[in-house]
Amino acid sequence: MKLIQAVASILAVSVLSVKVVPLAWANLQPQKVHTIAQVNSGVLETVPAITIGEIQAINREVEAVIDQGDVKGVLEFMAPFIISETITASVNGFESAHIEGIEQHREMLTNVFNEADTEENLNVQEISQKETIRITPDGQLATALISTVNEVTTGDELRLITTTDTIRFARLQGQIKVISYTTDSQITSHDLQE
Repeated sequence: MKLIQAVASILAVSVLSVKVVPLAWANLQPQKVHTIAQVNSGVLETVPAITIGEIQAINREVEAVIDQGDVKGVLEFMAPFIISETITASVNGFESAHIEGIEQHREMLTNVFNEADTEENLNVQEISQKETIRITPDGQLATALISTVNEVTTGDELRLITTTDTIRFARLQGQIKVISYTTDSQITSHDLQE
């Protein structure tokens, strides 16, 4: 009983000492660090808050391993229970895919990287990219919104691809991992022979 009271007292003090920052202010104060106390098997441990700088660094590292076509490297950033959803709108209608768990992601990434290797006469140019990162007030969850516009030329066709990626992060066993990933894309095509 004394252990429970001691833990409750420590939690009460730590809650009072942690300032709560609304989501709108999180981007303006990237250096502010929050901690949360967790009780596991009667042991009190402090979990460091996720920072905007950490999320930016992870996003750059993921981009690098994707550029290398490194399936294993991408999977290292994912939680075992990750859930992804892609929604694509084009002149052919809507396509969507729902993927759960590391093994389904391994299969999907292997297929995507293999298809990318076999694409011929593909010219991709990034027109714009905007990244917004939000951290929850307790510092334990983060969301990155990445909006991109790419121009893709294939033979006699020009495609404009507008994409919004919503990536959610959490700290699991001391490491920040992607817990969910949603991609919403719109593709418009133009015939270059007109």
